[in-house]
Amino acid sequence: MASANTDCAQQLYACGNCAFETPDPDILVPAKDLYQRVSPGESLPAGECPECGCLVHALSTESRASAELIERARARYAMPSDDDIEVDDDARISEGEGGTWVQAWVWVPDAADSSAIRT
Repeated sequence: MASANTDCAQQLYACGNCAFETPDPDILVPAKDLYQRVSPGESLPAGECPECGCLVHALSTESRASAELIERARARYAMPSDDDIEVDDDARISEGEGGTWVQAWVWVPDAADSSAIRT
């Protein structure tokens, strides 16, 4: 007999505007004016964000994996960089052998600003 998968990730719902996330869709406000707010072909929202009123969608497994990789990249490279490296929330992800590439912004000072160049 097969056992139940206890490592199953919980579904998350995220606001498209602010940082609000929740595993509980019952706390979302019912979405109003869907025909004006959802484009043809776009997935229907789970509701409205209780914090800012924007639409909230269920995060796909792929989106959640990307968000985790982006956070790992920020923790390893951006946070210790003294703001010289930034990783956007929607950074591109590309799997490679032995790891994953995460798109980032790297600050390059003006050539005239020699004090900003690290040696």
